[in-house]
Amino acid sequence: MQCPNCDFQLPYKLCNQCGKPNPENHKFCGFCGSKIIVRQAQNESGNAPKERLACSDGMCIGIIGEGNKCTTCGKPYSGPAL
Repeated sequence: MQCPNCDFQLPYKLCNQCGKPNPENHKFCGFCGSKIIVRQAQNESGNAPKERLACSDGMCIGIIGEGNKCTTCGKPYSGPAL
């Protein structure tokens, strides 16, 4: 979504009803008036992003998945059991 005055790219979310873009902080659609419902994204294991556990290897961008191993590098998780 672009600012109509300066063309700056603004963060937005799409209306669940009409699909039009709305500023990120809107609770109701400015086009159709419907309540905007935000659904949390989930990772491969079905956990919401807040529940993800990052790989302990400082150079890896993976997350801990099944078997308590990193989904990217395979390094085992050494913290408390998941």
